[in-house]
Amino acid sequence: MWIENIVGAIILFLGFMYFQQITTWTPYSFRLGLVIRRYKKPIPGKIPKELIKKEIICNNILFKFNSPTKGFFRAFPKPHGLFSGRRKSYLPSMLGEININRSGIAEVSVRIPLSLILIIASLFLILVGSNIEGVFTLNAVMASVVKSFLVMAIFGVLFFINSDFEKMDLEGGIKDLVERINNDTL
Repeated sequence: MWIENIVGAIILFLGFMYFQQITTWTPYSFRLGLVIRRYKKPIPGKIPKELIKKEIICNNILFKFNSPTKGFFRAFPKPHGLFSGRRKSYLPSMLGEININRSGIAEVSVRIPLSLILIIASLFLILVGSNIEGVFTLNAVMASVVKSFLVMAIFGVLFFINSDFEKMDLEGGIKDLVERINNDTL
């Protein structure tokens, strides 16, 4: 019984860590994770000074710039649409960072948050532990690992599809931000 309580507390802590990481607009929280994509995008204009430290929504992507050259972004779920089944109503599974250099080239980094990686690893370990049948032997553990891997592979495919949609949305949001900077409509 105490093992279930400890596992529940760990999952609860990691969930709290995830929500803190996606809602805290600090460099540390946005850089804590695994970089999955880096690319460069020309941005000829600069972020207006009146929009520094304010949230900017472009195409369901939330941007916040700490300076005219450094900012962060993440997906912004529609209000009251989180469970409605729409394609753009999901919790963010990626965090991004923009660094604009003096020549107007923005280096964009997209990361998977560390807390989300730890939640997935914890769920895998929970599956392995709960699928062990009989006596705790190497064969029982290996059979449990295989079963758990198959289950996690199914969820991995769904996560990959969702993350692909989210990557497309993030890139569309950056494109919209660049157009709004160029047109001076921020």
